[in-house]
Amino acid sequence: MTVTESPIRSIAAEALEARLGEPSLVVVDTRPLAAYNGWRLGAARGGHIPGAIAIPAEWLPRLDGPELDSLLATHRLDASRTIVVYGDDEASTEAVAGRLQDAGLTVERLEGGWTTWTAESARPTESLPRFERLVHPEWLLEVVSGGRPEAAPAGDSLLFHVNFG
Repeated sequence: MTVTESPIRSIAAEALEARLGEPSLVVVDTRPLAAYNGWRLGAARGGHIPGAIAIPAEWLPRLDGPELDSLLATHRLDASRTIVVYGDDEASTEAVAGRLQDAGLTVERLEGGWTTWTAESARPTESLPRFERLVHPEWLLEVVSGGRPEAAPAGDSLLFHVNFG
């Protein structure tokens, strides 16, 4: 089996942590939106690296050129900034990193991704306020099936379906 090296540079968690807050740095989370919001989804910790923006890899098939351009503009992602991407798995991280690199951005990937970041309990993470009220489909399926997912309701509860956009 041949191991090929990624053409995208990597950055160690310690180096990224030291650079958090730099105006020229943008951190991009490629994991599912529920994980970014704060759900653990099987990981030791939920949430995201402080200041990170979400560009889930699952969005890539639906992001055409104009939509990607709009997303980049909204988050002020341009050639003057360094973009560091991370995720749960190398393939998803590399897919988003490659797409951003193809758009002319300087991209690095976090070595070891979210698992490495959260392995050190002192490393900061943040979650959306009250993220547990933004339930995801897998959570709902578990509740409906009689299971007890993370942050399961203690008693009776109401579910509201809300569409954004």
